[in-house]
Amino acid sequence: SESILRLIPSGQPLTILDLACGIGTHAVYWAEQGHQVTAIDLSETFIAAAKKRAIEKGVEVDFEVHDVTALDYDDTFDVVTWIEYPFFNERIIGDILRFLHKDGYLICDVRNPDHPKTKQREGNWRTWREEDGIYCLERHETDDETGEHEDVWITIDPHTQLITEKFGRCKHLTTEDKIRIIKHAGFSRVELRTME
Repeated sequence: SESILRLIPSGQPLTILDLACGIGTHAVYWAEQGHQVTAIDLSETFIAAAKKRAIEKGVEVDFEVHDVTALDYDDTFDVVTWIEYPFFNERIIGDILRFLHKDGYLICDVRNPDHPKTKQREGNWRTWREEDGIYCLERHETDDETGEHEDVWITIDPHTQLITEKFGRCKHLTTEDKIRIIKHAGFSRVELRTME
């Protein structure tokens, strides 16, 4: 959360749109720093947990259950962040450009292929974790013949007995592919920066 804000040269409050925000970890942190944050995720379970987190921290964040593949905002933002993105394509990047301020920033997570954490996620893998009492299961598989990549996320909230599933299917993209898509969508400057 902190390292993302260090990428932006600004000493003033920002308007931030956090795409696929999960349980709101970044969004709540940024609101604590005085920024105006809108955060979306497809998972009702994650949004409920994020709202609870914001209340506990005493901050205001506009959390919405929303599909990143159907973005439509009248407002414009100083910063749009998209950290975990399975549906990366030119149409979505173009939508983001439309509601980003003229001198705004799109911050995407582009994994360094040589980093140990990235290597750990190569190929087909499954994992699960528990976050604030919500269980998150993930399955990621790539078809070696077609290059098609499928992601499945399942969240289970034992308190509300709510189970949500998200599916994503896309062609695996290299860092170069993503840069090309971003530039073709209309972004004039793309920078790669290392951060932990």
